[in-house]
This record gives sequence, structure tokens and C-alpha cells, in this order.
Amino acid sequence: MYGLREKERECLSEDYGKLDDVFSKDGAFMFACALSGMGIFVFLRTLVSMFGMIRFEEFYAAYSLIGYGAMTTGLINFFFGGIETFLLCFISVSIFSMISAVKHEDREKIGKYSKWLKRLLVALWFLILVMVALSATSAWFLDDAYRQIKKFNDSVEYSARGLFINTIIFGFIAFTVQDVFMNMMLNLEDTVHGRFLRKGERFWEIAIILVGCLFIMGELVLSIVAIIGFDYREIQEVPEKFALFLINVLIYAITAVTLIFFIKMFVDYLIAVRMGEEEKSEYFYEDYFEEEKFESRVFGNEPVNFGSAEGYQLTFEIPHTEYPDRTERESETDG
Repeated sequence: MYGLREKERECLSEDYGKLDDVFSKDGAFMFACALSGMGIFVFLRTLVSMFGMIRFEEFYAAYSLIGYGAMTTGLINFFFGGIETFLLCFISVSIFSMISAVKHEDREKIGKYSKWLKRLLVALWFLILVMVALSATSAWFLDDAYRQIKKFNDSVEYSARGLFINTIIFGFIAFTVQDVFMNMMLNLEDTVHGRFLRKGERFWEIAIILVGCLFIMGELVLSIVAIIGFDYREIQEVPEKFALFLINVLIYAITAVTLIFFIKMFVDYLIAVRMGEEEKSEYFYEDYFEEEKFESRVFGNEPVNFGSAEGYQLTFEIPHTEYPDRTERESETDG
């Protein structure tokens, strides 16, 4: 019964302010803008790889199972790139919708967009899991293939170690961001409906995101160096390769910006929730002590002072009804 009463509790104004503090700040808006930009660049990368018949190392396991032809390569690139673009763009649209609903204080739409956002985050979790497993398997396939080639040609030098390390790092960053974002949404929903937090903030996750941001900036620098060292005489022969270099630079740059504004949004969330909990605790203790004082005055049988005027105090004791003993009542009745 208590849980049902909690579930049906309406959003109080002070609790609603937490949503307003998170989704009305610049962090949430810029984070949504960066996500939509990332989705656009991922889509451009997908188009270039499709028409340029470029094979990505992280999809090598899928190519091995389905085929290495131009059609199959394009379909695999379009499938995974399309899902990434869809999720990134729709998550950003959901955040924009939340911002608009919070701004207009439309409680019904807030609940609707919040549910959509949580479903999209669950779908993103499954996509990250599939991509990490596919990339790790591709690293194993590539390493095995080049070991076989090296038996016949000693001049071949290749190692899938870099792909495997990048898979672990990028996968860990993606899982961490998704977990923090989902935890944030669940906790906001709980605090708005007056329930306890499901899980406390784990600051080591934010530390991982910060380190991941630095790692991505390092990859951005390496991509810029690759563009500078590119042989521009090959542009006419392989324009898709140069276009892919440029798009990768933009993807790394927008990813770093996305993480920065996500951290800004998380800081706004921490401030809103912590301040709200402190205000609630202050109100609770003030009400508790006031009730305690009132009960001590009424039931403590102590004089109550109503103040002083012209040097004297008005005091009185709360009268109590006194009943005669049972023996006295019986003697009066017999008489």
C-alpha cells in the first residue's frame, strides 16, 4: 500500500525544480546539439564507406561471415552506421523534447519523453554490446589471418593489437556514458515522485569519462597528423580515403565536445539533486522539532509562558479532569 501511494504521488513543485535545473541549463541543450552533430557525421561516414567500398577493421568479422563483395560491404556498413545514426539523432530529439516540455511545464509530455529516452538508452546499450563483441572478434580474426599470411610472406607487418585496445577503451567509455545517463534519468524520476534514489553517484565514472575525453583528443591529434602527412597526389585516385580522413577528424572533435557537455549536464544534475535533498532535510528537521516542542507543552504538564508585560508573567497549567476513586463513588451510591 505504501509503494502504491508513492507511485501515485504527484510531482511537487520543489521536486519539479530539479528537472528544470537540469534540462533548462546550457549543458543539456549543447549536449543534445553535439549528439545530433555526431549522428550527422556518422551518417556521412557511412555514405562514404558505402559508395567508396571501404571496409572497416571493426566489421571484419561480419565481412568474413557474409562476404567481401561491394554489395555486402555496403550493406554491412549501412546497417551498423544507420542504427548508430538513428539512435544518436533520436536521443538528441528526445532531449530537445524534454527541454521544451520542462520549459512549458507540461508534466504529461515530460513523462512521455522520459520513457522514450530510457528506451533509446536501453537500445543503445545493446548496440554498444554488439559493436564491442563484433570489434573484438574482428581483432581476433585479423590477427589470425595475418599470422597465416606471415608464414608465406615475412615482409608483411601487421598487428590487431591496436584494434583490440581501441575496442576496450572506446567500449568502456561508451558503456560508462550510457550507464551514467541512465542512472541520471532514473534518479530524476525517483526524486520527482518523492522516492529514494536507486543508486548513488559514482564519481569514478566521471573520472573515466574525463580520461576518455583526453584519449579521444589524442586520437583527434593523430588524425590531423595523418591528414597533414597524406599524399595529396592520391586524392584523384582515392578521394574516398581522403574524405574518410576528414570525417574521422570531425567525428573525434564532436565526440570530445559531446563528452564535455555531458559532464556539464551531469554537474547541473548533481547540484539540483543535492540542493533539493538538503532543503528537504532542513524542512524535515524544522517540522520535527516544532512538533516535539508542541507535544512537550501539551502532554508534559509544564507551565506555559505567554510572554511578559509590565514586569509580570502570565503562566498557567493545563487543567486535567480528576475523577474520584472507585470506593468514594460506591459509598456515595450506597448512601
